[in-house]
Amino acid sequence: MAKYLMLQGVASNVGKSLLAAGLCRLFHQEGYKVAPFKAWNMALNSYMTPTGEIGRSQGIQAEAAGVLPTADMNPLLIKPTGAGESQVVVQGRVREDLKLGEPLAEAAMPIVQESLERLSREYELIIMEGAGSPVEINLRHRDVANMGTALMVQAPVMLVADIDRGGALAALVGTMRLFRPKERALVGGFILNKFRGDAEILQPALTILEERGGRPVLGVVPYRHDLLIDEEDSLGLERISRGPGAINIGVFCLPYMSNYTDFTSLAREEGVAVHYIDRKEDLSPFDALIIPDTENLREGLEFLETQGYRAQMALLIQAGMPTIGIGSGFIMLGQGNLGLLPLQIESCSPGQARAVRVQVAAKEGWLGRISGSQVQGYLVHEARTEGAARAFTLDGEPEGIQLGSILGTSLHGLFEDGRLRRAFINYLRERKNLPPLTGPILQGGQLRQEAYDRLAEQLRESLDIPAILDLVERSGRG
Repeated sequence: MAKYLMLQGVASNVGKSLLAAGLCRLFHQEGYKVAPFKAWNMALNSYMTPTGEIGRSQGIQAEAAGVLPTADMNPLLIKPTGAGESQVVVQGRVREDLKLGEPLAEAAMPIVQESLERLSREYELIIMEGAGSPVEINLRHRDVANMGTALMVQAPVMLVADIDRGGALAALVGTMRLFRPKERALVGGFILNKFRGDAEILQPALTILEERGGRPVLGVVPYRHDLLIDEEDSLGLERISRGPGAINIGVFCLPYMSNYTDFTSLAREEGVAVHYIDRKEDLSPFDALIIPDTENLREGLEFLETQGYRAQMALLIQAGMPTIGIGSGFIMLGQGNLGLLPLQIESCSPGQARAVRVQVAAKEGWLGRISGSQVQGYLVHEARTEGAARAFTLDGEPEGIQLGSILGTSLHGLFEDGRLRRAFINYLRERKNLPPLTGPILQGGQLRQEAYDRLAEQLRESLDIPAILDLVERSGRG
């Protein structure tokens, strides 16, 4: 049976997901057969596995661990679709019969236990990640994501705080005091993440933290902004949005935006800056615009309308601005919505989200440069239209359109494909009379592998690895 190690945070966005990815790579390098696990995840960025849809971070962590991701690594994925509304994905599949609230809370633990038991039979070590804060005491009776799972398998817990945002020491001590005795007993130490200051100045505070918190500090991890490893929380957009660059791509930051990690691979390209547009601004400085997918098409349209982007985009598209709509963003381009395409674009359900392989059918424009190529992606929201120049062919049927400077598609993950990504970037560079990029073309997964190695190296330098290994060996003891 597997050993366990769990990361819990004093709040959301303290960096648990990246730390877990780094630990997955580190233990993989040490020869362990490692799997990530997050029992309950509320996120709009997903990752497609052979057995269904999971949170993006668990897919990335599986990549870092060098294993094939499966739906058991995130058995409960909650995707918000509107105020008080969510889609529930159970072990990779949408479950229309389950809603947020007590019915889901009652069903959750057996589902989590089933997935964790399957992983435990296959892997030597499971790196577990909590969600939010583990001491939301009003919700303790329905806790699954944090101590509920840790107690089930007696997993040692490392408690993580983001020191960059302030209040980290108080949050760690306060969290320890709010734990019940049996929960507190599982905590093996503290990690202070995203540190930018002088370590000597910090040292007295660490001594006090260990005295007041009753646990050792297992490490202080420096702030890194250059890894560009996908995150599932939109709070992580601050690490990706940057610039200016030689090529500047604007992505509309829509309400309930999903799968914004479609564009992280673009941000890794030389001279490319990806900007997430969350307020009214002039669009003319951008070299391309992208309308991403969203779980709430109505509120996405409302955002674009109230910020005055419909009129701006219409003028820019007439002038040849390359524009891409993905998923719900594709639907928004059509008549009855933004009206930027002279076509009716209808939404249709793809059933369960699934991975697909398509052939590039476009003959003209930047996509036509790789016509006939095979590209892998995945479908979440599907849209169709008739009588337009197809962009791709899927199972012999047209998928998406390319019309003038506009590409519309339902496919996510396209820019993971190195040839497609390079064709798009070099097209934008040519429009600005810049020489084409000629360096090695890498797939998105290959681009992330170097980042995983650098992250693992940083954790070796920052964390007390022997103490963490000792925690691993103690796991499962009641």
